[in-house]
Amino acid sequence: MAVKSMDGATEPLQPIFTANLFPKLEAKLIELLRSLTPDEWEKQTLAPKWKVKDVAAHLLDTQVRKLAAARHGYKPENSKKLSPEKLVALIDHLNAEGVRAYSQLSPDELISAGQREVSPADRPVCSSDVSRKLGGGRGVSELV
Repeated sequence: MAVKSMDGATEPLQPIFTANLFPKLEAKLIELLRSLTPDEWEKQTLAPKWKVKDVAAHLLDTQVRKLAAARHGYKPENSKKLSPEKLVALIDHLNAEGVRAYSQLSPDELISAGQREVSPADRPVCSSDVSRKLGGGRGVSELV
């Protein structure tokens, strides 16, 4: 991909390296999650079926699934053979299944398990939903 510079010349688009930001983001997310009251864990997010606790469960489930695939080659279906509609349905099903499975954990258990299992690369998109629901005042985006 290319972009035009101020003088009109076309230049290749350069990558923006962000991996170095993830450890700080992860620490701030954990700080945010630890600061939540029981009522805040139960607040509705922008995702109609998910509360804040469900987002934390989703983050944990995503990483556990990645570990299962990497360590044992486990994959629920060959997603490359699915139509876009069936792929979305599969992802929605896996997400709902994971949230349901981890909904039995307390917030403290989710945080502790997440610190061990969830990589920072999975967190930015989902954590922004938690941040917005809490009004941005204590949000991750403002802490980084």
